[in-house]
Amino acid sequence: MLDVGAGVGQTLRLLGPFGAAERVGLDVDLDALAFGARLIELGDEPIRFVRASATALPFPEGRFSHVISRVTLNLVHQARALREMARVLKRGGILYCRAEGPGAALSRLASARNPYRFLKYLYPLAHGVVLGLSGRQLALGTSLPSGMVFATARNLTRTLEGAGCEIIRIEKKAGLLGFAWNHWILARKHDGRS
Repeated sequence: MLDVGAGVGQTLRLLGPFGAAERVGLDVDLDALAFGARLIELGDEPIRFVRASATALPFPEGRFSHVISRVTLNLVHQARALREMARVLKRGGILYCRAEGPGAALSRLASARNPYRFLKYLYPLAHGVVLGLSGRQLALGTSLPSGMVFATARNLTRTLEGAGCEIIRIEKKAGLLGFAWNHWILARKHDGRS
């Protein structure tokens, strides 16, 4: 099982009793990974931590039976990360991901108490609108002053289907003005059989 954006490995620790033979936590945050490794030393959890980007997973194709990502998709190039997650997923494997939708971005904007925060929250909202309408996302680290961008179920579905996955289930939690606050997606990589 691979957790993309694992932080200190809290999700992998919770899933331990369910019998994942191998648990790997991936994150770019070296401090979180180091803290997670220290927690593992104190306990008896067989979790391995790897520092890498969600858009360039350092694993061979078909390595994992399960891939999860609960917090990362709004902070990375979504299509690249989803294609990478699908690539390392075994045929018939399960992908579970969560991404914030426009309702979360609107809620942040509405809660802004000063002009600085308003502008800070406006840019990701505008970028998410462009992504939602066009399906195109700027590469992070180029012209984006903020790494946060909301996701739409349509773009997530289109990307996963294009990467060889079938959508099993999508759930949305309504947010401000009825826009999705979160998207939870469960997908399966096609097994190659008709």
